[in-house]
Order: sequence, then C-alpha cells, then structure tokens
Amino acid sequence: MVRGLLDGWMVSGENAWVAGDWQSVTMSTVDGFDFTGGQEGARPVLVGDPELSRGERDPLTGWLSASAFARPSGRGDLGNTPRVVFRQPGVNNWNVAVFKNFALGGPRAFQLRVEAYNVLNTVQFREVFRDLRFDAAGKQVNQNFGKASRSRNSRVMQVSLRFTF
Repeated sequence: MVRGLLDGWMVSGENAWVAGDWQSVTMSTVDGFDFTGGQEGARPVLVGDPELSRGERDPLTGWLSASAFARPSGRGDLGNTPRVVFRQPGVNNWNVAVFKNFALGGPRAFQLRVEAYNVLNTVQFREVFRDLRFDAAGKQVNQNFGKASRSRNSRVMQVSLRFTF
C-alpha cells in the first residue's frame, strides 16, 4: 500500500529567463506645443543613458532616468531619441507539475496532479511608464515616468483529479 502511494510520481516543468522587449519613449507637452508643424513624429532629445544601472534601479520607483531626456528646443527640432531606446523588464519564471497515475483495473485510472506557476513567486514587472511630459520650461513633469506600471502574476497553484474510463 505504501509503495503504491509513494512510487511512480512524475515531475515536469518549464522555465523562462528572457530579456524584456525593446521599447520606445513617448513625449507630450503641458502647453501642447507643435514641434513638427502639424506632422507626427517629434521625439525627446536624448542627452544621457536612459537606463538606470542595476545598482541605481529600484523596481518600484525607477527603471529609467528622466534626466536622460530633454524637451526639443523649438519648431523643427524633432529630437534625436532612437525609435527603441530601452528594454522592458524581463521574465524569470519557473513552472512545475507533479503528478501520479493510479490504475483501477482495465482502462480506468485516476490521475492526481499538482501544478504551480511562478513556483518561486518571483516579482516580475511587465511594463514601465515610458511617457515623458514636459512643461513650457522644459522640465519633465510626469512623476510616474520610469516606474513599473504592471506586474505579472504571482504564484498560482492548482490541484486536479482526473478520472479516465
């Protein structure tokens, strides 16, 4: 009886350690200034490294440096920030399933299955606020710029019992 309960368990899993997608930053102004003369496409002026180093980065309070961007100087200045300038947070995830089949005779069987997603319960941010907003004096006024805006799911566990006949 003990051998029937403890033997034959199977484990499967998957993991993902993936760098985040490259993203752009967007720009608007409090005064609604038209840099392009009615056309789309003005970008901020890049004046430094937009990504904070790992030592400077706080997952909740900052991924990007607002001081790395400046308001364009006036009409016709379309900025110089590249289309993609930083990486969103990456994925560090491990999912595991543990299961066992119990034969009942003939084609009948039960399967007990326990699954855990994000088993290590690692905090993983999905997006970063990337919208710069400048006032008329050129000061960046969006207090959320560079902060994490959404996170992925925390640990999720489920248990199932399946009957095959």
